Amino acid sequence: MKKLFLIGIIGVGILFGAASFLGAFSHSGKASMRTNGNSGAKLIQANDIGAAFSKDAAQPFQFSTGSLTGTISQHAISPSRDAEYILDHYKACGPKYRPASYFPDMASTMKKLPETAYTLGTYQIILMPNLLGYKNLPAVQEDFFFCPGATGTLVPAAMNDNWLVFSRSCDTSDDACTKAAAIINPTIQLK
Repeated sequence: MKKLFLIGIIGVGILFGAASFLGAFSHSGKASMRTNGNSGAKLIQANDIGAAFSKDAAQPFQFSTGSLTGTISQHAISPSRDAEYILDHYKACGPKYRPASYFPDMASTMKKLPETAYTLGTYQIILMPNLLGYKNLPAVQEDFFFCPGATGTLVPAAMNDNWLVFSRSCDTSDDACTKAAAIINPTIQLK
């Protein structure tokens, strides 16, 4: 009888120990999966404020901000600054084979177009309707030229029949803008 009682206690102890061991193993496995798998994906997605912003169906373009933090603000701006840059610099930096009236006419049309700026810190994306009639990105890149040393100019990023999307060039001393441009610019695309 003592033997049966002792075997019963040992058996219960073994079962209890095995259950505790398996429960701990199962719990730690789930926790590590949850930490490394799902939470990692959610954390990356939550940090990508550009991707979250791009989900808005009213936005005609999309982009990623990676792990950059901050707030994206959207506001209407006057296109006159960009039109004036073109008027002031087309003779020195613009394509030489355009007719004499080409850039003044372009600037005149631009002044009538609405521009929307999307700002993250000092970095900006500019959206403009394609009422200038561009059919391909190389043509946009030629017309929105860059003079050496200029900052704050429009840099073509994407286009379609309806929209032109630009980033604004950064001042070379603005590390935050330069970092944002390096991360965001390659991801800009129209929907």
